[in-house]
Amino acid sequence: MVRSNLPSPSKPAVAFHRAVLAQTNAAVAKWAAENSGRFEIEAAAMAILQLLEPCLLDTDGDSTLDSISSIFEEFNEVLSPRLERQLAALAKAAFGLAVDHVRQAPRFPKIEVSLVGQDGNAFMILGLVGNALRAAQVSQDEIHEFYDEARRGDYNHLLQTVQSWVTVS
Repeated sequence: MVRSNLPSPSKPAVAFHRAVLAQTNAAVAKWAAENSGRFEIEAAAMAILQLLEPCLLDTDGDSTLDSISSIFEEFNEVLSPRLERQLAALAKAAFGLAVDHVRQAPRFPKIEVSLVGQDGNAFMILGLVGNALRAAQVSQDEIHEFYDEARRGDYNHLLQTVQSWVTVS
């Protein structure tokens, strides 16, 4: 079975990103309130809040970094230093989300191997993963690399290697 999506990032990474996003939204609202009556600032604040909306659903940091890039490109002339620092903090949180996302993604995330209900024998696991890699047309060199890595250690190392190569269900 092939899975089309990558693993979700950890809950702490998502929670931290959302907390910094909430702080950023509050900082934008405060910036607008401090500059009440300045149409260009109020309009910029509204546009920035709209650009930040998709960031709430961000799971890999990409849309947040895209939004921040757009904000700096469009509103660089009017941003306050405090708001720039807050946007930088949001960018750092998005980068952390991206790193967490990549760290969890196996080498071949679309290849799924079910180990539930299977014999837990190391050779059986090697065979299941090897067959899945071949079925997905992974190169022989990479399959040999998998086998070499998986056999380098103990049983726990085998399981960690399997999880770093394919999606295990």
